[in-house]
Formats: sequence, structure tokens, C-alpha cells
Amino acid sequence: MKKAKFIIFLVLGMAIKGYAQTIPKSDSLNFQNVAAPWCFDFNIRGGLMSQTISAINLTNGYSNPLTANAGTPKFSNGAAYGFDGQVGYFFDKKGHYGVGLGVMCMLQSSKLQLSNLDVAYQSWDASGNTFRQIVSTSHSVQETILTTNVSIPLVFKYKTKLQDRLGFSLDAGLLYNVVLQNRYNTNAAFDYEAIYQYSSQSAQFVYDNTLPYSVGDILYTKAGSKSTNVGQWFDQLRSQGYNVGIAQRPTSTTGHVTFKAGTLGFIFQPSLTWYLSENVTLNAGPFLTWQSTNNATPVQYRITDKVGQYSSLLNTASQYTDLIYGLNVGVRYTFGKQKDHDHDGIPDKVDRCPNEFGTEQFNGCPDSDMDGIPDPEDSCPHQHGLLLFHGCPDTDGDGVMDKNDACPNEPGLAIFNGCPDTDGDGIPDRTDSCPRQPGLAQFSGCPDSDGDGIPDNLDACPFLPGNANNHGCPDSVAVTPEMERGGRLQIGGNGGNRGGQSVPEVKNRNIHTSVITELDRKQIHFDFNKATLNKSSHKYLQSIAQTMKENPETILTIDGFSDNQGPAAANIAMSKKRAESVKAYMMKQGIPADRLRARGHGKRMPVGNNHTRTGRAKNRRALMVVKSTNRRLKDNYVSNTSAISVYPNEEKGSFTILLKTNFEENAEVTITNAKGKVVKQFQIAANKPVEFAMDEPGGLYSFTAATKTTKYEARIIISE
Repeated sequence: MKKAKFIIFLVLGMAIKGYAQTIPKSDSLNFQNVAAPWCFDFNIRGGLMSQTISAINLTNGYSNPLTANAGTPKFSNGAAYGFDGQVGYFFDKKGHYGVGLGVMCMLQSSKLQLSNLDVAYQSWDASGNTFRQIVSTSHSVQETILTTNVSIPLVFKYKTKLQDRLGFSLDAGLLYNVVLQNRYNTNAAFDYEAIYQYSSQSAQFVYDNTLPYSVGDILYTKAGSKSTNVGQWFDQLRSQGYNVGIAQRPTSTTGHVTFKAGTLGFIFQPSLTWYLSENVTLNAGPFLTWQSTNNATPVQYRITDKVGQYSSLLNTASQYTDLIYGLNVGVRYTFGKQKDHDHDGIPDKVDRCPNEFGTEQFNGCPDSDMDGIPDPEDSCPHQHGLLLFHGCPDTDGDGVMDKNDACPNEPGLAIFNGCPDTDGDGIPDRTDSCPRQPGLAQFSGCPDSDGDGIPDNLDACPFLPGNANNHGCPDSVAVTPEMERGGRLQIGGNGGNRGGQSVPEVKNRNIHTSVITELDRKQIHFDFNKATLNKSSHKYLQSIAQTMKENPETILTIDGFSDNQGPAAANIAMSKKRAESVKAYMMKQGIPADRLRARGHGKRMPVGNNHTRTGRAKNRRALMVVKSTNRRLKDNYVSNTSAISVYPNEEKGSFTILLKTNFEENAEVTITNAKGKVVKQFQIAANKPVEFAMDEPGGLYSFTAATKTTKYEARIIISE
């Protein structure tokens, strides 16, 4: 029974802990558990009690017993209530594990009952005569016991915080019993009878130990009474000095028995805790205590020997045990401070950087560059960087971090250590003598348009096969001093002549317009964990769709992004869904699917701080890129706009256009809007890349760069 109850409470405690661990924990890391290592616990508990007793033989204390029949005392109706106070100390880093020492006082009530007693033994009366004494009970002997139990608990303590207000705690350990004082009140009543036998030979009374009684016995018993009033007759005999009486009660029915021998037990107490404040908690839950008590009473023991005498049944116990189980309610107050050398409010024992002022978010470590990556994990702790690169920056956003990027301020390719290859000829710009024109490695990246083995940058006639002796021109072309200095043969019109010979007219070749790209300044944003378009975005998307309808050579690329909340795979999937939702809407507006591209990038390339709600909202977006497709122009237009790029200038709120083409002559640049109105006009010098800003609303713009001999044209579509 005792073992079964212990198992039940052990399972109950583990079930409470298991349930508590299923409750979602607070997202924020809370250091209150370690802020106060010391605690004081005060508990009030009450419940039921079961007791078992190991009793000595009740008849062994009587001399020369002839008959001896006695039951075993048994406890019933056990209950207990009391309190304890403990001082505890939590010694681990997170303040989960500790020890406690205190004092526990329990008041216990129960009933102790002996079912029967019937013993015949040798005794002597006041005159020294030997006789047989019979003591028996006509009903059971019962004691009502009130026990004061004082113990010292030495326990292991565990606590954890599950939510901002809810926690779990457990106290389990030893109980050392100091004082166990029992006060009793009894209803005992005994029948006392006597049998005398006189020996004529010795002329004295002798102890008759024969059964049945001898003929010569003098019987002062209920059975041998000649009187109809046995009680009155026994009263007379007792007045004559005989130890007899019917239903005689003890002179005193109350008393106390104190056990002072120290014994060990245990306590098991799981609780749910409610945080009233950072330092005060309420605890409630079941408890279980077990104690064993030893008695130093001699083996020779008599519960009663003569009329009026009584000794508690507790004195018959060699050992008895208490098992108390019930409910506990308590309060805990935590106090004391941990060492905090860097004064950042995070105790040294849990501070990953105890000598550097840090933040709770990073367990006490600093984030010097405020990039959301703590310095110990940041390979570039003093440069605002990206988690992808362990805190190092990628200024040009080309996927190559700056410390490995040979061209950190120019978007490039990883294969070229972050340097660009503008003309796509496989030769990075920094080693390309003609970075704006696709060329050959043997000519350091410069082209040889006429295939005469002389690169265009050294060829005075780049479109006419010639020979090196004539600066790359055919023998039929007269090379002027200007051409020898790096000039170019002007083609078109009537051409030139040498020695009266006409120079053949050369038509322009490879006439096309290449892709013109623009990122939108207004992005489409989404709610957390959703890919549904907001109605506020419809008007904006409709304007993009109308622009694309008016310009059928355009395509739209939609890049979806997410914040950093959740697994990477889920973020990729969600960002893809967001891009697809924009694509689906554009298809409803009549834009064919083959002119729409949807991609998902997950949490890459954030535009806001993922550690703030506002920043995460900015990162849940769809970014759109509108491009014009290649198309043929009239023969008298030569387009070399592959080196024109447009990108947003976030700081100035404008668009920056970079003319990467080296115009070999002075050129006049004109930009007009869809209505033909000139919005910008300026001149650029020969062989000088130009960068300028244009702050205009979204729409279609025509770009023209005219030199004396060539006209460059492109169309720029800006989605805003």
C-alpha cells in the first residue's frame, strides 16, 4: 500500500511537469531566474495520513504468564496539517537547480486501537501473597492521538519559467525527525480478577499455574462470584486490598509519549508556480512525506498491571511509519544579486561576454555594428554586415563579401572575386582594356570587329579588314595623322578618298536595342505569413499592366522576399507564393504568362531590420523589375546601349543612370517622356562614362545620345 501510494504521487508529479513543459515558452529570454540566487519558501500543507505499526508482544512484560491473548494495535482516521520555512540557494547558471534547508512542523491526528487483551500471570498482593492475576478487556481499547512532528528538510530544488507568469518547481529530499511528541486520550477500561491457592503444607498462598483451576483455588473472578452484584462484591474485595474490579478505568485517561530518537524520511513536492512579480511567486501542488519512528521502550512492557494504572499503546510500538499526502500552497521570495562585472544587467554566470557590456538578446554579448549578429559570431564586428556572411558586409550586393571582394563597390561575379564583367566577354573589367565591348582574351578583352588580327582599340579602321602596317586599315584607305593618333575612319555618307579613289560606304551592323532594367521604387508588401495581395496594391499594379500593354516588348520579373521568422525552406516557399500572387494578378489584367517571371528569395537581401516589427514588415515584399526586350531599329540608328544601367538611389529618393559606354565623340543626351516632353538634356565628353540622377515618376522614357556620326537610342521603363 505504501509503495503504491508513493508510485502514484511520483507519476502525478511527473505528469504535472510534463504538462507544464507543453505550454509554449515566452519568446524573450528572461534572466529573472538568475537575478536572485537566494530564496525563502513558506509552505502550508494539509492532507491525509496512513500509519503502520510494528508492536512488541504485549504479554511478554508480565511475569510467568499462563494465558496470553492480545491483538496488534492499529492506526486509523489519520490526518495532518502544518507548515515549513526554508532558505534555498540556486547555484547553476540559469538558476534552475538549488538546495534548501529549513524547519517543518506538522500536527497529526489519528486513532490507535487495540481490539482485545486477555492475560493471566503471576502477581503479589500487598501482603506478599502470590496469586494469579487476570487482566482482560470487555471492549476494544482506543486512543485519540494528537502528534507534534518537528523535522528538518534538506531538499534538492528545481524551478523553471514556462511563460511570463507561469512556471514549474520541485522540492525533493530528506526529512530528519527531531521531535515527535504524542498526546493521547483513551477510553480504556479493564476487568481485573484474582485466583488464590492456599498450601496447607507451607501454610501460604502459592501461584496456581494449572489449567483448569484447582479445587482448592479461591476464585475472585466474575465466574466465581456468588453475588448477584459482581461490581459491588469486587468493590468490597478491592477495599480489602485485592487487585480486582469490573470495567475499571485508569486514574488518568490522558498523557503523552515523546520519541526523541532521530530518524530519516523523505519529502516529494511538485508545484505549478504563478509569478506575482520578478521576486514573488505562488506555488501550489501535491506533496508526499514519509517518516519512520523508532521507540526506545524496553521489551518488558505492561499496558496495565493493577487497577487505575495505564500506559499508552504507543509504548508498545518498536517502530511505526507515517505516510502523509495532500495539497501544498506556498509563497517564494527570491533575493540577492549575482556578480555583473560589465554592469549590463546580465549575471556573469550566464553572460557569454562577462567583461563586455552587452544585451539580453545576445546573452550579454555586444553587437558593435548593430547588424543583429553578436560580436563573438561576427567575423566583421565593426562593419554592419549580413548573417549570410557571418556579419561581414557586401556593399555592392553581388553575393561576395567585401573582405573577399576585389571590387567591393561594383557589383560583380564570384568567379572574378566580385569584380564585374560589363561586356560579358569572360574578362573582368579591371583587366579588360575594353570593358564596355565584348572582346577576346588575346586582345586583353578588346574586340576585333573586322577580324584582321588588330583589336578595335588599336585599329583605325575597326570595320574594314586591314593590315598592321596601315594601322589596321586596308591599303586603299589613306590613314590621316588624326587616325594615327587613335582616330577612327568615319563611315557613312560619301566617305573619304585617297589618291582619287572613293572609300566604300560601310553599312552599320548588329543593329539592336538591348535590355534596359529598372527596379521599382514602390514595393508590394504583405502581412505576416500571408501571400494575399492587399487591395491598396491593385491600383499600382494596374498602372504597371497598362504600361506593359502599351509597350509589348517589355517583360516583368517579380522577386518575392520574406522576413527572417521561421525555417529557411518555409521562407523560400512563402516568398515564392508572394511573387506568384503578383504574377497571377498581372495575368488577370491581360499580361501573357510568357512576359511574367516569378522568383522567391526567402529572407535574403533584407531592406529593413529583422529585429524590429517595422523592419520585418518592410522585408515581406515583392520587388518588380520591368525590362524591354531586344528589337530592331532603323538602319541609320546604331544602338550600343548594353552598357546603360539604371538603379535606385535610396538615399536621395531618385534614380541614377550610368552610361558605361565610352562614346568616342562628344555626345548630346536627350531624355523625353511618353508625351515627347524633354525632361533632361545635357552633353557628355568623348571617352568619359557619365553618371547622373533622374527624379521622375514612373513611365516610358526615350533615351537618345547623338554624336556627329552616330545616334544611340534606348527606351527606359521605370515602374514606380
